[in-house]
Amino acid sequence: MEKILERLNTFKEERYILDLRTNVEKIQSQRSPSMSSIDDAEFFATRLRTFLPINKNSFFSDALLQNELKELVKLKRLRFLSLEGYKNVKELPKSIGELRHLRHLDLSFTSIKELPKSLCVLYNLQTLKLVWCEHLTTFPKNLHHLINLRYVSMSFCNFSVFPPLGQLPALLTLSIEACDSVETVGLDFYGTSFSKPFPLLESLTFEKMMIWKEWSTPKEAFPKLKSLAIIGCHRLTGDLPHHLPSLTKLHIFCCPMLASLLPLMSNVSELNINQCKKISVFKSCGSVQNFDNLEDLHLTDCHNIEFLPQFISIQNLEVKQCSFFKLFPLDPFPNAKKIKIESCESLESFSLPNSQNNLSSLSISFCHNFTFLPDSNFYCPGLTQLRLFRCENLKFLPTKLPNLFPSLQQLTIYGCPETASEEKKELEHLEKTVYVCKMVLAMQYTQPMAIILPTKQL
Repeated sequence: MEKILERLNTFKEERYILDLRTNVEKIQSQRSPSMSSIDDAEFFATRLRTFLPINKNSFFSDALLQNELKELVKLKRLRFLSLEGYKNVKELPKSIGELRHLRHLDLSFTSIKELPKSLCVLYNLQTLKLVWCEHLTTFPKNLHHLINLRYVSMSFCNFSVFPPLGQLPALLTLSIEACDSVETVGLDFYGTSFSKPFPLLESLTFEKMMIWKEWSTPKEAFPKLKSLAIIGCHRLTGDLPHHLPSLTKLHIFCCPMLASLLPLMSNVSELNINQCKKISVFKSCGSVQNFDNLEDLHLTDCHNIEFLPQFISIQNLEVKQCSFFKLFPLDPFPNAKKIKIESCESLESFSLPNSQNNLSSLSISFCHNFTFLPDSNFYCPGLTQLRLFRCENLKFLPTKLPNLFPSLQQLTIYGCPETASEEKKELEHLEKTVYVCKMVLAMQYTQPMAIILPTKQL
């Protein structure tokens, strides 16, 4: 404690501490511009609740903790302890367990090698950050004693086997990134103390797990999981969790080897599959699951799609770099308001039966084989925006455009040279309806063209 007080007096002389008033209970780093003196260092230290790292460029950044870490953990009222960036910190003292009021512990960018057993008696701990702890290999076994731990973030750690994070009874958010010694996520990840691992977990993210190959999941795991993201796991080939009853958001990006079926997820509202060429998004009619709550669907570079089931709740649909249809069917999306299709080389046109739809915005871009919009069965009474961008082979627009799209407010055509050369006559019938028609027809179609349709004929 004496060393801590000596250090605080040094800060007093250097005016290196944040403004401290009568009841101030916090040391702030050099990030804050205001400084003032410390009147009573001992009184202050005993009431210290927040410890943040000094600016990394500061002379004191390493010196503060090099010899005094054991003294620091004697400050019993600490709630927030951040050692972020102190590379000289290689271990925590066993007395860390005496900080019974501690709620936030950040060991990011330290050289910590293992977490002591005494950490597990921090019953009030809510947040644990282990970002870029590249030397960390060992965790205590009794993590389930951390009964209030809600948020865990770990990245660039060096363990090859996961700690039993599934035994944390209050865990809500778990983020794992670039732990490149892990090949399998299995029983060690879930632990054996609970029959339902991760009982309260709501958000789970795996990112850039470069050698991760297999993921085995007990049926009872993740009963409350709402959001699952798997990003940049290039070698992952195993199955995804089979049943996620509470899932509302699923994002899978850049997992080219993943050939799993999608989990059963009747409550999902947002589905985003990107650069997963082998994943079975919608495998067959016999295995279709209920997507009644799905509102946002984004598919990018997905080729293993055999059919599209009925999506009665879809509001926004975005399809990019997919070549599974020449005639894209719009009938599975009767309530879609916005549809965006981009870089789909096989797409030639749409198929749309006579049915009610709520489409308000349609965008088609970089579809080089897209040749025409249907002249019949393409009635969209609520369509207000139509955008055709870089469709080099587009030749035909509907001859009765105002009749098919009576609510159209904006028509944008850009980079469609075939339309420009052949469709001038087809657009002439709009001259009485489009109040800038003469100017539009005289424009070079290499420039953007915007046509505004008024509500009343001029």
